[in-house]
Amino acid sequence: MYEASKAAKRRGSDFKYIKGSVIDIGCGPNPIVNLYKGITNFKSWDLEDGDAQYLKNVKDMEFDCAHSSHSLEHMADPYQALSNWIRVVKKGGYLVVTVPDEEMYERLMWPSKFNSDHKYSFTTGEKKLSKSINILDLLITQKNVQVISIQRIEDKFNPNILGDQTLGEAECCIEFILRKI
Repeated sequence: MYEASKAAKRRGSDFKYIKGSVIDIGCGPNPIVNLYKGITNFKSWDLEDGDAQYLKNVKDMEFDCAHSSHSLEHMADPYQALSNWIRVVKKGGYLVVTVPDEEMYERLMWPSKFNSDHKYSFTTGEKKLSKSINILDLLITQKNVQVISIQRIEDKFNPNILGDQTLGEAECCIEFILRKI
């Protein structure tokens, strides 16, 4: 819950990758507009704006940054969605994306016990679920991007506690940052 706010606390308000004109894909009730000092122009994109997989009516290379917190797992085709998210970022701009980690969030159960709308799970290691995507496999298919970082975030996660720890303070995700080249 409020994963974007948790990530902002971890990153700090001067996070250098989220700046300029920013589209926040799938932001729901937790947009990042007031969480980072470098945002000069902001567009939220959620269900009422259309399918986030395609971002129709969003021009190519319109934004300096695309941010998405826990939305890629809801897409029918995460590969195509990420390609479109890259499409709307200017050359030299960044994509900052977080997805739930299948081991910590899904607790290696599929379909997801904690969110019935999850269409895919994500890992940085061996795929263990039927709808699992390894982040490296996903990113290698994308064109015109450089990987800045891939990080598994285990902030305040306790493997001995069952249930959805993201309802509290825990972050149980994978964060990747790309630069469009």
